[in-house]
Amino acid sequence: VELISEAARMAGIDGRAVIHNLTFLRPFRVDEDETREIELSLAPNGLEWRVEVRGRPEGAAEWVEHAVARLGPEDEPSRPEPLDAVVARIGPSQDAARPRHPVMDFGPRWANVVSARLGAREALLEQALPTSFLDDLGSSPLHPALLDMATAGAPDLVPGIDPTQDFLIPTGYGQVRVHDRLGPALRSHIRLREVDDEGLLASFDITLYDPDGRVLAEVDDFTMMRVDRDALAAEPAEPGEPDWLRDAIDPDEGAELFRRILARPTAAHLVVVPRPLDRLLEEVGRALPAPRPQEPAGPRRILLDDLATILTEHDAVAEAAVLGSEGVTPADDRRVAFVAFEPGRQATVSELRRFLRKRADRAAVPQNFVEMVAVPRDPDGDVAVDELRDPFAATDTFIAPRTPTESAIAEIWAELLGLDRVGIHDNFLDAGGHSLVGIRALTRIHQATGVRLEANALTLQTLEQLAADVDRVGSGGAS
Repeated sequence: VELISEAARMAGIDGRAVIHNLTFLRPFRVDEDETREIELSLAPNGLEWRVEVRGRPEGAAEWVEHAVARLGPEDEPSRPEPLDAVVARIGPSQDAARPRHPVMDFGPRWANVVSARLGAREALLEQALPTSFLDDLGSSPLHPALLDMATAGAPDLVPGIDPTQDFLIPTGYGQVRVHDRLGPALRSHIRLREVDDEGLLASFDITLYDPDGRVLAEVDDFTMMRVDRDALAAEPAEPGEPDWLRDAIDPDEGAELFRRILARPTAAHLVVVPRPLDRLLEEVGRALPAPRPQEPAGPRRILLDDLATILTEHDAVAEAAVLGSEGVTPADDRRVAFVAFEPGRQATVSELRRFLRKRADRAAVPQNFVEMVAVPRDPDGDVAVDELRDPFAATDTFIAPRTPTESAIAEIWAELLGLDRVGIHDNFLDAGGHSLVGIRALTRIHQATGVRLEANALTLQTLEQLAADVDRVGSGGAS
């Protein structure tokens, strides 16, 4: 938040600009013996600015995206409650000990909560930066340790939380209004806004005051995700990965299972699933596209060697081939990239698209990417075009959203994933999403439509199917 606010000031952006939909995509980790670079960019987009925060190890070529946001006018004027009214309503204050965390060791600057008043679904914290760190305020107008505890300093408001086992990690801010710099002492009024049915997500609204009751900052829909200690220890690279995905088989197991099935195509097979089979089959059936009539043979397919060469410059790509179909018009041209990764390396479709956009015409970026063990080649070592199968050829024609619900979901996906367009046949994971962003997408869909979808819906369904579910549940149909 401080980086965005300072970048906006340096860019001369109106001081009344509000941070919207700040989403954390992955942690920015720096080991003790490591140096990493961080870069924040502001790109104008109509009346707003798009914000991207990227990082990389020192000297590395590729940037990794860590957070995205929008900067622009506020949605509607705020009406913060006077501090005196909050104090009068909430019970007496209690001394607050240094925060105890099940897995994380906070630095001494985070020991800034002096006392806490706890009410019904709300808390009022008194904060004071330790005197030995007051010089920080000269260069940190939104001191991270003060802001961190002001927003996330009341986990006890979440029903059923066990401080010795569970903790909450931030996934994003719905809206942040900054009125003035933070001083050495604060009062933070934290309100529990919502907890989802599974107890996985909790959201809060927060108002920050100075000791005299002047409003310094306001936060709407600060969302945190519940993570238990064992889960974090088991999956350190994705601390926010939800149970439904973490319990699935891993890619190596899936590949081995697939090989065994293909080896005995006519034999009966035992299927082991962690959920009721009838429900799983119903969801898979709904996710499968309707059968389409056989399409006539398409136009001639050609290799686009220039795009393949660019892809092989990516650190994670071992070899690549790009196949283009010459359409009747330029808009009908199709391009599919076939990519084989270096051992132990991986890149998402979103990352590969961004990599190509920086080095080639945006219109030339392939619509689809297919991961392969190796690019097929003929005896002469040339790419075997006839063996490159485009699994998306019959269904990839872009169809724009047609209903208000489809448009709302498409806008959310495009913003969170940095896409130029989203069609009704797109799937969230295929479009470059992952589990942590998926949680945020489900929260945003709930906020926009009032309907809460199951987490695995993003894995199994297209945008069209998700929107149909939202419309059905919203109209009173069975969920």
